[in-house]
Formats: sequence, structure tokens, C-alpha cells
Amino acid sequence: MIVCVCMCVFVTLYCGGGGVLQEGVSIMTGLTYNGTDENGSALWDSCANIRIRNYEKAATCEDLIRAFNINTNRWMAK
Repeated sequence: MIVCVCMCVFVTLYCGGGGVLQEGVSIMTGLTYNGTDENGSALWDSCANIRIRNYEKAATCEDLIRAFNINTNRWMAK
């Protein structure tokens, strides 16, 4: 039980926190600019790597996979 809790904390803090930090740095440097959407709003999601809300609310392993490492998942699907 303790090992499971420790792994959950590790994944959430290390992987999730690092992904959010990486995304913030990428946005601030302009690397994530992805053009504009149909409404003319700027898109800043080209380096998005995690969908935090989906990750935290995931009910199955499949939901976790879809929410985490999304660019790699898109690349592997091609």
C-alpha cells in the first residue's frame, strides 16, 4: 500500500510537475506558438505534453495514457 502511494506521489509531482514547468518555459520563449484557430485566437499548444485536468480525473489506465505525453501518443498513432 505504501509503495503504491509513493509511486502515485512520485508520478504526480515529478512527471506532472516537470511537464507543467517545461510547458511554461516553452510558452514563455515562444516555442509553442501553433498559429491561430478559426476565431483568430493564438494557439500556444504545439509543445503541450500533459492535460492536467484529464490526468487528475482519469478513471482508467487508458485515460491516463491519453492525458499524459500527448505529443508522443500522437506521433505513435501515425
